[in-house]
Amino acid sequence: VGLDSRIGNKFLSASIGFGGSCFQKDIYNLIYLAESLKLEPVAQY
Repeated sequence: VGLDSRIGNKFLSASIGFGGSCFQKDIYNLIYLAESLKLEPVAQY
């Protein structure tokens, strides 16, 4: 995988895996999922 020029070094390093440009969207999706499963305490957390 590391030799594939389409990938690049940026994607070969591990990070915390929680955050970045999609963080807000991901949190809103988790809240929506918790609410749709009737897990209000989880959604309010």
